[in-house]
Amino acid sequence: IDSILAQSRPIQEIIVVSDGSTDDTEHVVKSYGDRITLINKENGGKASCLNVALARCTAEYIWICDDDDVAAPSGAEYLATALDADNNIGFVYGTFQIFRDDAPGRTYLPPTYWKREEEPNVTISFLEEMFTFQYAMMVRRSSYLEVGAFREDLIRSQDYDMTIRLS
Repeated sequence: IDSILAQSRPIQEIIVVSDGSTDDTEHVVKSYGDRITLINKENGGKASCLNVALARCTAEYIWICDDDDVAAPSGAEYLATALDADNNIGFVYGTFQIFRDDAPGRTYLPPTYWKREEEPNVTISFLEEMFTFQYAMMVRRSSYLEVGAFREDLIRSQDYDMTIRLS
């Protein structure tokens, strides 16, 4: 949450969905005051959380970050600037790093997926080897509305399915 609030381009709206959490999610989110909207719901899985948040969201650009993501300070600025540049673009993606917090601190690792540069069709590239992740993407709200909701019948890879549909 702190990394989202510290963006060089301010985030218009932050929604946190607590999916039947039994930890202190509600207390943590409420400590930020009115800067964050908290939605509590019964446990239904990641896709149902995303669908609840998307139904409530009013922002033009949507950047989905999970509870274990840390956003680069200028992440929103870079992604949104790319969307600002062309109204015909439905989504953009950027680079990312994988990190691990352990003793003695945080270590960064390169992404484990690589795009095949010679393939010009992004959908084919996504199908062959997904090279971006949801938290490295910003999507126009209208694009989500166009392709439909996240598939709640999928136990895993809802974001992969959505990225392919968006492409």
